[in-house]
This record gives sequence, structure tokens and C-alpha cells, in this order.
Amino acid sequence: MRSFGLQIVAAALIGSTFASVGAATAASQWRLIQSSEAGFAVSLPGEAAVVKKKTESGQPLVNYLLSAGGSTYRVSFQGLRPGVTERMAEEIFGKVRTSLFADKNKKLLSERRISLGKAPGRELHLRMKVKSTDVVMKLRMYIVGKRFYQLIYGAENGKENGADEARFFKSFRILKR
Repeated sequence: MRSFGLQIVAAALIGSTFASVGAATAASQWRLIQSSEAGFAVSLPGEAAVVKKKTESGQPLVNYLLSAGGSTYRVSFQGLRPGVTERMAEEIFGKVRTSLFADKNKKLLSERRISLGKAPGRELHLRMKVKSTDVVMKLRMYIVGKRFYQLIYGAENGKENGADEARFFKSFRILKR
């Protein structure tokens, strides 16, 4: 079985994304965030913290994280190892899914195939406990060329903002290189 170096990263993103849900700040005006390095643009309801790292295989890993108005938003970009292609997308998405649900604290609510233009994607909707809080989240993953993107929206169960969630996901686009 192939290793893509993505499973552990995805699982870690979910846990750390929701660790700060309870400490969210008030939402401010939405702004367009563009990253030429990561090759995307997205709208967020405030200024995101940016964390840059390298994966074990030396590929870039860049995270944009924001907690605002009771919701948490995260966009993650990771370079893919040489030899990994879009044709391997289903296998990659499956490995990420398996990695996420190795933790029995998470429950899958729904899953569907999606796309971003011609780029393959997957959407997972799940529920989990963070400390004593019941949290719901939606994760969208895309493979575009040699890049793996993850978008995460989460909030306390019953306190989701559907309009903000839709605006966040609909605003995501890949920049032309």
C-alpha cells in the first residue's frame, strides 16, 4: 500500500482546528485572502493566522486558520510528493478518510465526491467531541496538479452558520500560475 504522507497531516489538522472553537473571536468583515505561494484565493471573516512547515518528505505545508463568530475556518495547502498524480486521488482521499476515523471520537455524517473545475475532490461532514463540546465540521479536499488542498469549516453542534459556511466554500478558487 502506498504512503502519500498526507494521512497524519489531515488527522492533525482536524484536532488542532477545533481546539480553539470555544475561544473564537467576534466575526469582522469578510476579506479575500490570496496566496500566490499556495496558489489559491478564499474569503474569510477576518485575518487568518498563517503557519508554514515542511512535511516529512520536504514538501511545503501551509495552514491558514481563523476562529471568528463562533466558527472555525482552515485552509491547508500541501505539495505532493514526486510521482503522486491526480489519478491517485481516490486512493489519497480514502487514506485521509481512514486516518481521520482511526480516532473513534469522530462520527461520519455524510460523504460525497466533489470537484473544483476538473480537479477531483471529496467532502466529509462529521461530528466529534472537543473537550466536552459537540462539534460538527465539514472538510473538503481537492487535488489540483501537484497540490493537495483542504478546507475545513467547524462550529459547535447546533450553532453552525450555514450562510458563512457556504460563503467560505464557494469563495475558494485556484489561482492561475
